[in-house]
Amino acid sequence: MKHLTWFLFLSAINLLPLGAQSVLLTPRAGLNLSTITGAEATMKTGLNFGIGGEYLPSPNARLAFASGLFYSMQGCDLKESAVNPEHNYLSLPVLLKYYVQPGKEGNHQGLSLYGGPQFDLKAVGNKVSYATEYSGVLLSDDMSKTFGMSAVIGVEYLFEVGLVLAANVNIGLTNKAKDGFLNYGTLLTSQNTYKDLVIQLSFGYRFAIL
Repeated sequence: MKHLTWFLFLSAINLLPLGAQSVLLTPRAGLNLSTITGAEATMKTGLNFGIGGEYLPSPNARLAFASGLFYSMQGCDLKESAVNPEHNYLSLPVLLKYYVQPGKEGNHQGLSLYGGPQFDLKAVGNKVSYATEYSGVLLSDDMSKTFGMSAVIGVEYLFEVGLVLAANVNIGLTNKAKDGFLNYGTLLTSQNTYKDLVIQLSFGYRFAIL
């Protein structure tokens, strides 16, 4: 409950316009390529979707603050195993963005770079997919922690019509496994450290609300 309270508090703070000269919203969706470092695993495909917000201190500022709330389907494909973990998160990034070209009257276009921390809250119980008819069986929540953090590094391109294309890497900073979590033989053991690694490709449409 403490983690959930902090997560909702951070969400509310990051959605406030804070007297912004320009506030932009970007609904977006895309593809995840995720794995879990420390495991003998390969990339797993999933989806990400949500809405991003952006605060510009002035209409022609190159630096902006970006946040949002996103649903992210993550996990990995374990080598030589029919059991593959699936972890779905609500993600709250807190990012600093730099526009390569200065904006004109709040109309930012072209290339931008961004980075910062991201807070992840587990959206549903742990789930696994079997290579049988038992796909999507829920596991005990003893497997992974409810709350985690990652570092986000990305690049984005904004077209004149408002279309946004973005690519970023989310590097896990916290061990996602609880002490004594469920083992998968020699592929996952409770003695190892496991962190998320996610490559995200997404597209969206940006519009101003202030």
